[in-house]
Amino acid sequence: MKIAPILRPAPRPSPDSIADCLIKLKETWQKDSHLIDLLADWENIAGPQIAHHCQPIGFKNQKLIVGAKESDWLQALIWNRKRLLQSLRKRGFEVRDLQIKRYHSENNRSNQISTNLLVRECNPHRGDIHGISNCPVCHCSASTGEMARWGHCSLCQRNKFENMT
Repeated sequence: MKIAPILRPAPRPSPDSIADCLIKLKETWQKDSHLIDLLADWENIAGPQIAHHCQPIGFKNQKLIVGAKESDWLQALIWNRKRLLQSLRKRGFEVRDLQIKRYHSENNRSNQISTNLLVRECNPHRGDIHGISNCPVCHCSASTGEMARWGHCSLCQRNKFENMT
């Protein structure tokens, strides 16, 4: 009878020294400094209009990830992709490609909600034959039908659904 060899895992590599870990950390910081330099010069690279509505949100494997706050500016980024790449390379950034995506910052989200509230308050069709009351959540005017159905206004109901996803 033949004895089967015992399979053993390969020996683990020895742990890195603290000096090696610090060197790796320094290299990572230097890679991230490209994004910091890019953010500092973004308005000159993209132009004032695009820079106001779009921003770099990541830099990985020579791919710059740029976020747009609204779909119109997302489209503008797509149309200006070649010009942006040329501008980046001209300024010495080693960018192979651009990844463009929709980006929501918390600040942008709160501005959008306050704008929606203002538009809603100014809407002439907010009058209701059944009466108007105030929403207990956001304190804006709401129809009594909305209040009876949900216990708050339709804007708060929409925000509730958005937060569920």
